[in-house]
Amino acid sequence: MDREKSASLDQDPQTILSLLARRCSEQENLIADLWNNALDLKQHRHELAYERDLLRTLADNMPDYIYVKDRDHHFIMNNRAHLRVLGVTDQASAAGKTDFDFFPCEMARQYAADEKLIVTRGTPIIDREEKSVDQRGNETWVSTTKVPLRNDDGKIVGIVGISRDISHRKRAEAEQTRLEAELRQSQKLEVLGQLAGGIVHDFNNMLCVINGYSAMLKQRLDETDPEAAEFADAIAKAGESAAGITRKLLSFVKKDTMQHSVVEMHDLVEGAVALLRHIIDPRITIATDLRAEQSCVLGDRSHLESALLNIAVNARDAMPEGGHLLFASRIENLAKPPAGCVAGPYLLLSITDTGTGMDEKTKSMIFEPFFTTKGKGKGTGLGLSSVYVTIKNHGGFIAVNSKVGAGTTITLHLPLAANEQKADTIAAPSAQPATKRILVVEDEDMIRTMIADMLSDHGYCVSVCSGGREAVDYMHDHPGEVDVAIVDIVMPDMTGAECISTLRRMDPRIKFIVATGAGGTDTQTLLRGDRIVGLVRKPFDEDDLLRVIGAA
Repeated sequence: MDREKSASLDQDPQTILSLLARRCSEQENLIADLWNNALDLKQHRHELAYERDLLRTLADNMPDYIYVKDRDHHFIMNNRAHLRVLGVTDQASAAGKTDFDFFPCEMARQYAADEKLIVTRGTPIIDREEKSVDQRGNETWVSTTKVPLRNDDGKIVGIVGISRDISHRKRAEAEQTRLEAELRQSQKLEVLGQLAGGIVHDFNNMLCVINGYSAMLKQRLDETDPEAAEFADAIAKAGESAAGITRKLLSFVKKDTMQHSVVEMHDLVEGAVALLRHIIDPRITIATDLRAEQSCVLGDRSHLESALLNIAVNARDAMPEGGHLLFASRIENLAKPPAGCVAGPYLLLSITDTGTGMDEKTKSMIFEPFFTTKGKGKGTGLGLSSVYVTIKNHGGFIAVNSKVGAGTTITLHLPLAANEQKADTIAAPSAQPATKRILVVEDEDMIRTMIADMLSDHGYCVSVCSGGREAVDYMHDHPGEVDVAIVDIVMPDMTGAECISTLRRMDPRIKFIVATGAGGTDTQTLLRGDRIVGLVRKPFDEDDLLRVIGAA
């Protein structure tokens, strides 16, 4: 070593300077390389920071919930939208925590089970729709995608998740499902209406004869053969029950069968309650809580009364051991009522029972025609169906709240009548002297004969015709000999409207009573005509017929 040093010292100064210059140059190059590397590293760091900030900005401005977790389900990164769902304001409050810190245990457990499959098997979750609950307890629907997060070696080190709020779509789908269900219900009722319209006419004609002759038979046997009179009375009662079924079927035909007037619903409720207290099981207490300041609606009094009684009867059947029945009312201004209903003030009339209640399946079917939970022979399944049609035809809708073992509340939503409208009062017709000369125009032989027999027994002079054309011929041959004509609406050779119009031109003095088994627009138009003094709906009994004739 000493020899090398000595040898270098023996060299001339020029050589030494050259050696030092070369060494300095090498150091300068090394320093330059280090500087360049430092500049590259700094630039790379700037680029990484820019990309990180860009990604963060993009993630924070996305409406979707974006988050990254490690293999143990701890949050590493959450975008702003997801932080809001977690109920925190900054990343530090979420970092290192898991779903168990933010969500209900059952939900967090399901999330952890799904993510375990992702980190162990690499199985992704793509667009899974699931319910979620945020920190405020709001229930939402999200579409979730979760994929494995891998390092440079391809090893799974965590997961990346993206969830999109699809609550609005789910609500739209639910609304569409509801509307489709309403459409199906309307279609079923339309089909039922067509069926009812086809059979009610003939069925009512038969019931007319059964009910009419059974009543006449009972009157004649009351004194001579009381036991046989009881048989006739049983026939009459069975006929009246059958007539009740046809009246319910008629509600499915057309809403034009309704007679619209302003109805005071509180009065209607009080009347229904008074009736129910006499016929309902005394173990069932009935109460009212009628708080609505106004309760007038525009509709058909008899249809609405029937709807209340149908609901009450179903409530009674749900309380075989007794219970409590409550009628309550209030007013609510509905800005967004269901489709087919107008916005504005509604009378909410609810009937609540403490009965057995219903499960969801039963609740979804209670307005189905012919659906009943009663035993065989104990129900037609038309009661609540007719209620549904009645309320719909009045521009309203029905809400049902029921749980098994917790009773049922059925709430009728009916549009309030205008303030200036007054409720109609029902006045009985004043007694009039009986008209002696009556013409019966009816195409059914048995009904025609029955009406003639009924009226003849009460001292009327009765002539009968089997159709409109025969009635016109009769009037030609007997001018001025008819005071009142009872005309059937549906006849094959000439309609009731055509017959009445022709007879009115022949003798403007004649008064007309319309007989019908259905109703509809034609009947309502006809009833508004001049000289139309009454209406009898088939099947009618002797009292109905005599009352209308007496009013004429």
